[in-house]
Amino acid sequence: MLKCSTVFGLALAVVLCSIFTTIQGDECPMTRNRNQWGADEPSSSYNLNSEPGLVLIKEAGSVCENRRQCAHEVKDVQVHDMSVDGYPDIYCNFLIGSDGLVYEGRGWEYGAFSKSSLVICMLGHFDTKPPNSIQTKTLENFIICSFEQDRLSPYYKVQAWSDIWTVLKGQNPGRALYEVIRSLPRYSAPPSKEVPTPTPSSEQQ
Repeated sequence: MLKCSTVFGLALAVVLCSIFTTIQGDECPMTRNRNQWGADEPSSSYNLNSEPGLVLIKEAGSVCENRRQCAHEVKDVQVHDMSVDGYPDIYCNFLIGSDGLVYEGRGWEYGAFSKSSLVICMLGHFDTKPPNSIQTKTLENFIICSFEQDRLSPYYKVQAWSDIWTVLKGQNPGRALYEVIRSLPRYSAPPSKEVPTPTPSSEQQ
């Protein structure tokens, strides 16, 4: 017969192993809500469809390395979007930093580009160097988790901002990030789409 201490030790080992596996696995990324990065209230909004069918990925702001930097960067993006570009709120539904966290922008409730699309912004400029592996993995996991949680249409597709918004000057996302987006599951290139050659731009949308 096993002693109580032995049984307790085995049970503890099982629990610790489970926790370690969860932490090391491809779990859904942690999301910081608007209050946690000090968001201003939007001036207006319109509802996002319950299951958007298009995931649009673009870049915004600058690279950040930790929660404090990323929260500050997300706030700067909101200020720019509202004060300079005249949007009623931060343009992105969600933003992803190099810290591996997802930051709630307009979230799941309100639309950005359209009522049927979800806009994900990668914090940083990626003309020549792609996002780090943590930021890229967070993007992949966030899309997969959103689909598994029935947040996205069963027939959703992924595209880069420049795939549909070609009238913008410059290139958003930069070529390095564009290559990452093209490798994602469900990526759908528009007809006759050629990989664009990025042009220097002093400001990214």
